[in-house]
Amino acid sequence: MAGPCPEDATIHSCGEWCKAVHPGSRATMGGSPCARLSSQDLQRGMGPACTCYDSSYERELQSCRSQCPEAAEAMQPFTGEEELCFGSVGQDTCRADQLTSKSERFLLYDVKPGEGFNLQREVFPRVAWVVAQVNTALQKLCAGSGGASSTSSGCGRWSLVLPPWCRLAHWRSSSEEHVPWARFFDAEKLKSGNVTVLEFHEFVQKAGGPLVDLVVSTSTERLPAGKMRSKPRKSGGFYGFARTAESCFKPNGLKPPRQEWLPEEQRWRVTYSGNCAEGVAAIDHRCAVLADSSSRDWVDLVLVSMREGVRSVLLKAADSVGPPAKEEMDALGLRAAMVFARPLRDLGERYMREVLRGRPFLAVHIRRTDFLYAREKTTPKPEEIGNQLELAMADFKVDQVYVATDAVSEVREALKELRGKVLFLEDMPEVASEAGLLEGEVAAIEMWIAARAAAFLGTQESRFTMHIQQERAWLGQSFASSNRELCKAMARGRCYSPYFKAGGTAAENRREYWP
Repeated sequence: MAGPCPEDATIHSCGEWCKAVHPGSRATMGGSPCARLSSQDLQRGMGPACTCYDSSYERELQSCRSQCPEAAEAMQPFTGEEELCFGSVGQDTCRADQLTSKSERFLLYDVKPGEGFNLQREVFPRVAWVVAQVNTALQKLCAGSGGASSTSSGCGRWSLVLPPWCRLAHWRSSSEEHVPWARFFDAEKLKSGNVTVLEFHEFVQKAGGPLVDLVVSTSTERLPAGKMRSKPRKSGGFYGFARTAESCFKPNGLKPPRQEWLPEEQRWRVTYSGNCAEGVAAIDHRCAVLADSSSRDWVDLVLVSMREGVRSVLLKAADSVGPPAKEEMDALGLRAAMVFARPLRDLGERYMREVLRGRPFLAVHIRRTDFLYAREKTTPKPEEIGNQLELAMADFKVDQVYVATDAVSEVREALKELRGKVLFLEDMPEVASEAGLLEGEVAAIEMWIAARAAAFLGTQESRFTMHIQQERAWLGQSFASSNRELCKAMARGRCYSPYFKAGGTAAENRREYWP
């Protein structure tokens, strides 16, 4: 007999329900979370729906309609009430004298351990969008309270603080030392969007150290009232803070960040951004319960934190921030703001002049290593790669190929047997092993060369490929010259990336490189 449908369902609770009523089934959740429904929809009982399917998602086994909490309890919108004094767990003592700033506000973030360089590039515009939306709400609030000064304690705008690059997946030479974003990206262009952006070391100077008021971990799992700090209070998609930070972590899920109590400072030292040296020292670490981790939920979370008087917030594992619409991020100039640093672009341009002789070329990204088993169904064999490369060279009428790859030397040697000239970054040793270049800088040079090619052939399901395709769009390269991908299904034919991966229009901040 089927149990009751989970109240205020999430994909996780739907999964547990389906597991109970049909062991081995697969769960989906339809409709909007309760926090996103209008009062009329709530009155009509239009809660989210759980549906159970067989393992192939071909046959529906069972479904149910989730009930939403009573509207009076569920929906308490954000208001501009007076700020509360921010206190630490279990204490009523005011900590206002220890807050980061009296006039400015700062939003910090990091991603979960193991995430690579290109995924972190995707997280930046998402969190920057959150900052922009919080500032918009703050501006409206201050305008409605008599036009208080934007520099007053109640109306200080939020700035985004970039996490330094420390230990990073795929970087064998990474360490706990802080590497700023300006090492990889043009600092002026990075800060040219409609959000104030600070490097972490700039924030440290303002805050007087690696100090934050509140560290926040998040969960979308509903908690009973007894596990919340008070009666569950929601503001939009923010459901409230749990009594303990541990409530955000499960035995088989994401591990909690390491933290230790510093009795003299009366703060928690918490690991930060790939175990960067020193981490951060926070007044409190809390678990926030969100509706479904959409980007709007994070906006609601920051607004409520601000209402409690917090001046700086560190969002842990912010790669779980759901991406807003590309058009919204692009309207703020956020995605295109990440232009590679001038020294890296210049090295790429030098390679094209000296090694490729300034002539048109085809660029290809060939991902091997873990893709040989993790993406075995879409990763072609070396001879199949050769066939597709020769076909692309004929299609685009070029006789030289630049190869960006993590393949072993045997594959590289096999590629050199192709008709035409096949070149790698190491063909210009002083570029490939430039003194002091980090692995991320070498990767940026390779992406730049591939983005500047007459045509590009990528690897299916690769983020490295996706970012090259995106960069080509910003450089004004045509979609037709950018959307070819290596494939296994049509080993001797032409394969194309789906149209939804089209990068968009040429970016004004790259005009000097437009065709």
